[in-house]
Amino acid sequence: MSIKQYDAPLSTDDNSSDKKILQHVQPYSTVLEFGPAYGRMTKYMKEILNCKIYIVEIDKDAYEKAIEYASGGVCGNIIDLSWLKEFKGIYFDHIIFADVLEHLLDPCKILNETLSLLKDDGSVLLSVPNIAHSAVIINLIKNNFNYTNTGLLDKTHIRFFTYNSLLEMLETCFLVPVIEDAVIVFPKL
Repeated sequence: MSIKQYDAPLSTDDNSSDKKILQHVQPYSTVLEFGPAYGRMTKYMKEILNCKIYIVEIDKDAYEKAIEYASGGVCGNIIDLSWLKEFKGIYFDHIIFADVLEHLLDPCKILNETLSLLKDDGSVLLSVPNIAHSAVIINLIKNNFNYTNTGLLDKTHIRFFTYNSLLEMLETCFLVPVIEDAVIVFPKL
């Protein structure tokens, strides 16, 4: 499995999930970042926000690049939970899942496991694509549902979320949204 398609520069666009997540990361905080890919957000948090970051990344090449900006990490699958043992005794200000949960069969289980590592006043920062996007609906009306290499219908996505299903999952995990935001992308017709 290669994730080269995720080796993109950090987006500074106000309408990007990168920026929307990073604006809530406090300088000098301790962060656990799941699925950092090649470390574009990791690098920003270290160099600009002076954070101490720990990472969990499945892809070996991506991990080797991202770990350059991290204080520690695990190269492995999130679902094997080896990171729980590795990071035991470290409590995080922020735990980040930036476009990661849709790649997991049981994201609620993983979210629940992370809570033992979260400080009492810490936050979980996450982004997921919304399958109810108008581009998907338009294509469904045309009887099309085609996976792509990246984006909303990335062929590696095994879970799909709508706004309501995301809220239901968070409630199941005993998480309460404090801040809600969205990236607005108009469909290409």
